[in-house]
Amino acid sequence: MFISVIIPIYNENKILKKNIIEINNYFSAKYNFEIIAVDDASTDNSLEILKSINIKNLVILKNKVNLGKGCSIIKGIKKTTGNLILVTDADLSAPISEFNKLLKKINEGYDFVIGSRNKKESLVTLKQGIIRIIFGKCFNIIIKIILGLKFNDTQCGFKLFDAEKLKKISSKCYVSRFCIDVEILYLSKLLNINVYEEGIIWNNNKDSSVRIIRDSINMFFDILKIRFRKYK
Repeated sequence: MFISVIIPIYNENKILKKNIIEINNYFSAKYNFEIIAVDDASTDNSLEILKSINIKNLVILKNKVNLGKGCSIIKGIKKTTGNLILVTDADLSAPISEFNKLLKKINEGYDFVIGSRNKKESLVTLKQGIIRIIFGKCFNIIIKIILGLKFNDTQCGFKLFDAEKLKKISSKCYVSRFCIDVEILYLSKLLNINVYEEGIIWNNNKDSSVRIIRDSINMFFDILKIRFRKYK
């Protein structure tokens, strides 16, 4: 088994080196793997920190201008060589050890396994603020109504995919920012791909790059685009 770990990065200099080393140490003990870090034109020194990390399995990609999380993930997917693709946030809000839970479901026959903060077995040790929680619940209701997706949490940044099937889906994706997760899951529904939602441990990152008002408006319009786009 060969694992490709994709990490989209934007202004993560405070935690970047520590967390990439942690990811490397975790997988080095058990798996053949590569880490693909995609810097989305960070305005801090994230890219310089990446280049200073001495890990032979680390592949660094960069966007010349800020294109969004979706574009970064798709760029990373195209570069992968693994049988499985793990997408994880750089802040490790989901501890990397939670990978085992996702892998177990892949081994049971699921194609995609998405981490969730909103299932009974989930353990959220540090919650988001009340405003973000309300916006998150409203967003989840909207995607259930408009897109017919029945998941409790599409936006958790910890997901494991069968690489072949994800590459097929990603070639059809158009969303450039945070709704990339929703578009992938919507296309999974259209293509009858087997998806499981697994409750995980999760800690809120108070330094999240999501801007609650502006990004929520953009995400709503992205949902409409997903719903009415004619995918080939």
